[in-house]
Amino acid sequence: MKTRLFEIFTSIEGEGILYGTKTLFIRFAGCPFSCFYCDTPDALPSDSGKEYSISEACNLIDKNLQNNTYKVNFTGGEPLVQHESVNELAKYIKSKGILTYLESSCFDSQKFSYVLPSFRCIYKNEKNNIQQNSCKFQNRIG
Repeated sequence: MKTRLFEIFTSIEGEGILYGTKTLFIRFAGCPFSCFYCDTPDALPSDSGKEYSISEACNLIDKNLQNNTYKVNFTGGEPLVQHESVNELAKYIKSKGILTYLESSCFDSQKFSYVLPSFRCIYKNEKNNIQQNSCKFQNRIG
């Protein structure tokens, strides 16, 4: 199994109830939406970033994981586009005793249900008909 990551970095969480916590961010490549407010449009194409095997991605996580990291944030793009690899990597993080956090639109209930057991926290970034004019679904994902 392969995964495509746009970037991986450690920073301090700047949003939500876990504001201020040391976080490893894993940004997955690919998103089927084109929201005008997207803060990482370079991660939208499914061929952006770099492809890794799950083993290589786990090694990359270990290499970037710093002492006292409170959580690992799976973000994008849209992580559910790569739900199987997201699930494998989340299980790996969970086995280390680190909190797993998914930031997703949860646009596909089956894919969301598949990854749900591997996450402690979910931040649902809604992209529905309320925001119909700001987020247009694009068939970018192969």
